[in-house]
Amino acid sequence: MHIAITGTIGSGKSTVARLLYDLGYPVFDADLWAKSHYSDLPVKAALIDRFSEDLYPNGQFDPMALAALIFAPGAQDDLRFVEHLIHPLVYDDLMRLAKESQAPIVFSEVPLLFETGGQSHFDRVLLITSDAKIAQHRLITQRHLTEEIIALRRARQLDEAQKRRLADDIIENNADLHTLAQQVQAYSDKIKAIHAQSS
Repeated sequence: MHIAITGTIGSGKSTVARLLYDLGYPVFDADLWAKSHYSDLPVKAALIDRFSEDLYPNGQFDPMALAALIFAPGAQDDLRFVEHLIHPLVYDDLMRLAKESQAPIVFSEVPLLFETGGQSHFDRVLLITSDAKIAQHRLITQRHLTEEIIALRRARQLDEAQKRRLADDIIENNADLHTLAQQVQAYSDKIKAIHAQSS
């Protein structure tokens, strides 16, 4: 069983992923694999052709330079270009890693799962949600993002109501880490029972 972990920015997806990893599950990070592909020669050539060599100063990819381009107002076409270039490669990676793990239950953290139509690749989807004000506080204090950047990132994501309708399971992350760990443990127990029934 391959389960995607997703949610809006600041909801706590990565924390849930770490807690599941601590429980012994294989957990893969879509963002990490996406970053690995920016050094692929075909990807590099496509990005330079679309934008400029400024994305690769001294031959090394500059993620901040790309982010400034694709998250700028009115840059939806550039954003879609990059997504269509990278996301199929990442989903291939995640499917391969899940198969190679040979584990009965595997998780992949995929921030823009629904926005890229990636839910069809997975058996279930776990949505992590959080009150908008709590998420905003986390992003400002822990990740040092500005309100403007947060707004731009949120603008490219589906609203939470839509995500709730599409998800199979939901964890609401509005309390402390101890409470979240308890929720993740309960979810783990639930998923193991579901998997046992389907086996």
